[in-house]
Amino acid sequence: MLEQTINVGSNTVFSYVPRTPGDYEVRVSAPGANSYVKRSFYSYGNWGGNYNSSFEVSKEGNIDIEIDRKSYMAGETITALFKTPFSGKMLVTVETDHIISHQYVEVSNRTASINLKLSTEHVPNAYITATLIKPHEVSDIPLTVAHGFKNVTVEEKSRKINVEVQSQKTVRSKTHQKVTVKAAPGSYVTLSAVDNGVLQISDFKTPDPYDYFYQKKALQVSAFDLYPLLFAEVRAKLSSTGGDGGLEMEKRVNPMPAKRIKVVSYWSGIKKANSSGVAEFEFDVPQFSGELRLMAVSYKGQSFGAGANTMTVADPIVISTALPRFLSPGDTVNVPVTLTNTTEKAATVTASIGVEGPVKILGSPNKSVSLAARSEGRATFRVVADPTINVGKVTVMVNGMGEKFTDATEISVRPPSTLQKVTGSGSVAGGNTQKVNIGLGDFMPGSVNYSLVVGRSPVVELGDQLKYLVQYPYGCTEQTISSAFPQIYYGDLADLMMLNKQQNRVNANTNIIEAIRKIKMRQLYNGAVTLWDGEGREDWWTTIYAAHFLLEAKKAGFDVDNSLLETMLNYINNKMKNKETITYFFNRDQNKKIAPKEVAYGLYVLALAGRNNVPAMNYYKGQHNAAGIRQPLSARCSLCYRW
Repeated sequence: MLEQTINVGSNTVFSYVPRTPGDYEVRVSAPGANSYVKRSFYSYGNWGGNYNSSFEVSKEGNIDIEIDRKSYMAGETITALFKTPFSGKMLVTVETDHIISHQYVEVSNRTASINLKLSTEHVPNAYITATLIKPHEVSDIPLTVAHGFKNVTVEEKSRKINVEVQSQKTVRSKTHQKVTVKAAPGSYVTLSAVDNGVLQISDFKTPDPYDYFYQKKALQVSAFDLYPLLFAEVRAKLSSTGGDGGLEMEKRVNPMPAKRIKVVSYWSGIKKANSSGVAEFEFDVPQFSGELRLMAVSYKGQSFGAGANTMTVADPIVISTALPRFLSPGDTVNVPVTLTNTTEKAATVTASIGVEGPVKILGSPNKSVSLAARSEGRATFRVVADPTINVGKVTVMVNGMGEKFTDATEISVRPPSTLQKVTGSGSVAGGNTQKVNIGLGDFMPGSVNYSLVVGRSPVVELGDQLKYLVQYPYGCTEQTISSAFPQIYYGDLADLMMLNKQQNRVNANTNIIEAIRKIKMRQLYNGAVTLWDGEGREDWWTTIYAAHFLLEAKKAGFDVDNSLLETMLNYINNKMKNKETITYFFNRDQNKKIAPKEVAYGLYVLALAGRNNVPAMNYYKGQHNAAGIRQPLSARCSLCYRW
């Protein structure tokens, strides 16, 4: 770019203004010398200017591809316009999960246009891809190659079936209904009828197999080129994430669930339409008041279709019982019952209430209600929950207009408080007896679960925690070791807790073996281990933690590869030779050099292995300021156990 001879003094300034973004190198040498010193820097900016920005310039340019419509039919011709960052020779392909066609196009004045014939092979969509190579003589921009992608939606009329659902618009509950579906002759049809109110709450859309099977597909052809790497500027960055967790909530939800709302749902199974394209279905409408959505889907070969209709279900008198979601023992509630007259005639009806389960009626169970035409009336009853828990039922019966109407609602009587746990412990001298009062009187009958553990060691109090540890190791290396480490001793503790079933021992042993395998898979060439699979960065603390675990596992009789452990100990020993320190800040503006916590932990693990590093011990012992260890060693992960 520039070569210049200058006089170098005690403070010499050399100025240069980069005209294009990229990597630059400054070389300084004496006149006639064969060697030089250098310094590199990167210049950010826009094309041809020196405006500084905070992003790196990519070597890959973008090709803008425009088409004249959103969707096309098979057999039509599409015109595609390409706008490119530079001129040159461009490869244009049409792809799905394979390359359908390709051609080369000469780009002049940074634009090009081509016509492409569409066929059934492009259904449901295809991608126009373009790759433009920069000619060598074009050097005013920092791009080497440009890419462009454009999705094209393609349909075929014969693959869509028109489906029509025919039914009565208004019917009564507890009746037998017939529904006719018209579709393509010989096609297969199914019909569903579901409470439309529930579908609206969940925003459920009527299934459409045509939209599903001919939905937009991702481009399944991968493109590779080496052109951006000719002058590589963008470097890949390693990113690793992970997480895990779980929470058992089974005992904290309502232990007495009631099916408060019985959703109306019907599915017909598959029927074949006759030669006229008609399929007939029959089903019974249960006790229900509201709107049913009738949904039909049809298929034949590669053709699909869907249709929907609604059916209103309403009796002459519609009963709406207002009950709370649940009751607690002793609760007393008012139960308002709304009666809706859907006819043009006035009537006087009798409403009565009946109960089942842990619920009783207070006051009169019968009420008389006058209903005007197309109007509502209300009857109010009172019920009380018994001092027990279970699922009850409240049934409202209405006699009027020469008919009998009913409405039944389940309601749960659940405990008034959330899950409670009470624990206790004690000791009994040998040869004596002790009466243990479990204290079940404070809890509701039918809701209690308890266990009594007897052993010769206070370790039995760790029963729940030990059971939780018998699980498959997961997560990073620290989490895996923290879960498996205590299980080395699980078999011995299980004997004390009378949990020494063969299956429990097998689970704990399997987890330890799996943890050893995981550590081996994450060990690097120098003996260190990584936190995650496929990660090339070593972790000093985790390596010491893993070596500690392997030493204990080997002592407990597990098969540990000597080369795995020895290379790990060699790594720890070599780290001690560096005599590393870190800066410890305190009192806001003061700091001092101290030994990182890995030093003391590493020396401890080496001592456990019989490989005492005496020189390192003496060094840190002699350097008081450098060896200040302020706190016990601990893991940095929430799942790890404190040492």
